[in-house]
Amino acid sequence: MKTYRNWSNKPYSVVPNYAERVRKQIGRKSRWGNEKTMNATTAAIINTLYSAGPDLTLAPKDMVNDVTRRATAIDLRFLDIRCLDMRGQESCEHDEYSGVAYQLYDSLHIPEDVYEVSNQYKWSTGKYIDGVYSKVKSHIVRYDSHEEAKEGNRQHLLNYVESLKADYMTDTDWSGKGMGETTTRDERLDWMLQKWDDGAWDRLLAYKMCDNLNNYKGECAWKDDKSKHCTYHDGRLNETVLVYYKNNDGKFTSGRSAMFGTSLKESCTQHYLDEVEDEVKFIKSLVSDETVISHIKACIPKMKTESRDWLISNYTKSEYKLKDESGPDTYANREYYEVKHGKRGHYQLTWWSSFKREDEKKRKEEEQARRYEEDQTRHGLEVNGWKFHAGQQASKWRPINPVIVYEVAGFRFLRHADALLFAKTVEGWRKQMVGPKMDKHGAVIDVEIKEVEIKVRISANTDPKLYTPQELVRYQYNNSPLSENYSCDRICTHKEEEE
Repeated sequence: MKTYRNWSNKPYSVVPNYAERVRKQIGRKSRWGNEKTMNATTAAIINTLYSAGPDLTLAPKDMVNDVTRRATAIDLRFLDIRCLDMRGQESCEHDEYSGVAYQLYDSLHIPEDVYEVSNQYKWSTGKYIDGVYSKVKSHIVRYDSHEEAKEGNRQHLLNYVESLKADYMTDTDWSGKGMGETTTRDERLDWMLQKWDDGAWDRLLAYKMCDNLNNYKGECAWKDDKSKHCTYHDGRLNETVLVYYKNNDGKFTSGRSAMFGTSLKESCTQHYLDEVEDEVKFIKSLVSDETVISHIKACIPKMKTESRDWLISNYTKSEYKLKDESGPDTYANREYYEVKHGKRGHYQLTWWSSFKREDEKKRKEEEQARRYEEDQTRHGLEVNGWKFHAGQQASKWRPINPVIVYEVAGFRFLRHADALLFAKTVEGWRKQMVGPKMDKHGAVIDVEIKEVEIKVRISANTDPKLYTPQELVRYQYNNSPLSENYSCDRICTHKEEEE
């Protein structure tokens, strides 16, 4: 069982018309789980119905094609999926060594901390110098046996200890003193060089100084040629292939009969499908149309479950008509009835409505991107008091200069003179008014004239030459009719942030 995407890969090739959006609709086993798996024929059915399109339904006999036939052959194991030794591999046939080998380091980096000198894990074969990791020199030594290797490594280690004695051993007398009485790294190293025997040094340094090369097979002649792969030094490679089987009589047989577990029976032989001259013709000789149809029918019910609602056949949809054609479209005025769609035994994918929405969304996004690219050529253009602003969501004409109205006690006026006259009139009636706040002159009323900026926008395809921003505001405040097809935003009477 493999995923829809797996079946599109070679050598299976049962989903030639792979679509990523189909894979997304198939979904996962759980929210964060792996993708749902299926047999080859299920993937081939999905591929066939997707290729057929949204307006065509297919019966099982209509789904018989080269893809579903190949998938059926795989599911019934007339074609078996095997992971076999890759054909055409070769060795460089140079230095094919198979004995004991060790990598011996010429020296080690001594720990700086006094307490780490006696720790075998703190002696290292490399360290960072000016931000660059540098390893000490080493060489590979081959031995005829493990006994010879043990002695050779021991001698190499003792030679290194002698070099340490030459560099760090002093004439200090440590008789009767323990290692804990040393205070510096060099003192502790001097103590160890004087007190420790060969076995103690072997236990300390062998871990880092001598690496057993268990997989060492010699030096490959192609090690610098990345285009070549040596079977001896680099290991053999496998390939996933489709194979078919024949018995001793030369007749084709399935993998169920030819295989015992993962082993091929002696009475059968296996052959590579990709070595057949005409794969399509050959697979037709393995699987009949009746077998393909039967297997497709067996797979379809598993594609119509609650968790795998992938196919749809006949279904009933509720629709309505208005009881009174002249009445409103409300529930009370509706008469519902059922309409049957589809045909029993004919199938299509259930995802076409989702695909249609995706296509429409993509079309709108492309149209929006194209429109924005065109609007960029007009960005900043000034006409009749308007300035063009290109936007990702929508482009607009905006006033070059702010459009101001005058507010008095919550009432707004287009002209300052009208606002002033209103303020004086209200002020004169204060003594005859009663309000929440009173003084000796009557009700306290705020008649201060305030300037308020209002937002005015017209759409990108509207002709800005018809009205200036101030004229448009006057028309809308007076509820005067505008020119036909003139598109503008409803005037907001409060200042807003620019988009």
